[in-house]
Amino acid sequence: MTDVPEFRIGFVLGGAVSAGAYTAGAMDFLIEALDAWDAHRNPDDPELPRHRVRIDVMTGASAGSKCAGIAAVALGRERPDSSNGSFDGNPFYEAWVKGVDIGHLLDPADLESSAGPLRSLLNSSRLGSVVAGVIATGGAEARRDWVNDPLIIRMAQTNLRGVPYTIGMRSNTGGGHSVRNHADETTFILSDKPIPVESIAYGRTDWKQISRVNSATDQGWVNLGHAARASGAFPAFLESVVLARARHADYDGRLFDIPGDNSDSTAHGKSHQISISPSWPESPPGDPYRYLCVDSGAFNNEPLQYAREVLAEKPFARNPRDGDKADRATVLIDPFVGAGTLGPDSEVDWFRTLLPLGSAMMAESRYNADDLALAQHETVYSRFLLAPSRGGDEQAVGHPCAGGGLGGFSGFFHQDYRHHDYMLGRRNCQKFLMEHFSLPRGNNLFKGWSAAGDNAQGAWLIEDQETGPHLPIIPLFGRCAEEIRLPDWPVDSFDPASIDPAIARRVDAVYRHHLKDQKWYIRAYAWVGWRFGGRGKLLDFIRGEIRQCLVAQRLWTGPAPSKPAPAPYPDPRDMH
Repeated sequence: MTDVPEFRIGFVLGGAVSAGAYTAGAMDFLIEALDAWDAHRNPDDPELPRHRVRIDVMTGASAGSKCAGIAAVALGRERPDSSNGSFDGNPFYEAWVKGVDIGHLLDPADLESSAGPLRSLLNSSRLGSVVAGVIATGGAEARRDWVNDPLIIRMAQTNLRGVPYTIGMRSNTGGGHSVRNHADETTFILSDKPIPVESIAYGRTDWKQISRVNSATDQGWVNLGHAARASGAFPAFLESVVLARARHADYDGRLFDIPGDNSDSTAHGKSHQISISPSWPESPPGDPYRYLCVDSGAFNNEPLQYAREVLAEKPFARNPRDGDKADRATVLIDPFVGAGTLGPDSEVDWFRTLLPLGSAMMAESRYNADDLALAQHETVYSRFLLAPSRGGDEQAVGHPCAGGGLGGFSGFFHQDYRHHDYMLGRRNCQKFLMEHFSLPRGNNLFKGWSAAGDNAQGAWLIEDQETGPHLPIIPLFGRCAEEIRLPDWPVDSFDPASIDPAIARRVDAVYRHHLKDQKWYIRAYAWVGWRFGGRGKLLDFIRGEIRQCLVAQRLWTGPAPSKPAPAPYPDPRDMH
């Protein structure tokens, strides 16, 4: 059948730490819903929607990059049956709900077996195993008509090494201004057919093509796993990741946008792109260029621009925003879009300005206010937002996700927390598709569908008092149309006292590992401070923060347990 209207979508998956389970649940429901619609499609029945949707691009930051990588795997395989309520074998569920727990993160085995420097405060080895398991996911291959070929996956990163550039200026010295670019990305093109990179990457050469279906023996997919893990390497707490890129091919030809001045000048009137090569030092880094990565949320926690420019298809193009013209949109799934904690409002000493300054720098660089404003504007139909909600249920104080406390780490404390967030993601995605991801029924997307008629009535219509009747972009069929119940809040699933010994073991292991290569007198002085108050204060602080978080989130109502007996103190003679 020809001339079938189509709506193109780019998914943007924001940083989330353990609340990535919410994003995983939302993406899992989305795939299930699109599969169900495809199974019920009948273009000859005017009572049914005849339009199509097409997923062109998925971008991610931090935990969102991991979800984008899992989605790339899931889209190439048949979805495991979950009609019995079990999600066993589902890569989203296996990775996010079953994959990593506080027991793995506190296990001191990584420090006891390592002779190198202290790389992270928590044990990150399990993360590598989970990523490898996802890349090795098996099952029947699937080719979905609603997934574009090629599918673009873009993952934001914080490149600590940086890429040096010199901005030439007219000056009295003839020199320029030296800068370093640290907000980096890795992009993968998923397709089984040869794709000229320049045809979809605006002349860039650093986007890498890999096969459409995952394989643990495919180096391209292994690289995707490394990139996803690098994007989510939470500074200090999770191990940073070293990536390697082709220096000349990936960086020397990168394009940069030059806005026009709206004049008639040929050189400067129109916006255009130019290629700028890095100003590598006289002894440039080798090829491949290696760099250390930490969590991309430090600079880019919602990479909307990465998806928007793919949908726009060419530099400086804009996607239609009006309700009657929109034919493509970015969908931001972000567990942390609420208001953050404000900084100081009175004078403090010099030392107490450092943490707020770091927080302010990260907050300023992580968000593009224009992007978020457009996503929430009622008359803009090119940007949509899906965020956690328990529908007015105020049982969860502070954040609707059980993993929303302690900077996003609280979900790691218990599988029930992550299961709740996963199911909340599925429920919220269902409500989003039914009530919010829609267009005015006069949009050409719904041409030929009887529900788009001026006098049409029925279950498909979504009433909007401001702009009139709407119709869903992704209609729900079968089991996906049956309401997903609000998951029970996992109160008292976890007793923080149960991990007190594990916290003490991890703290002691970090202490020993950090000091093992120091001079004997430094170890001796440190042991005295550690033995006479330092260790106890640190443990009390960690345990107190965990309990305070759980109480604030109403995840724990039990009485404060008696202070646990301290673990044996490390002896300085053991630190060799």
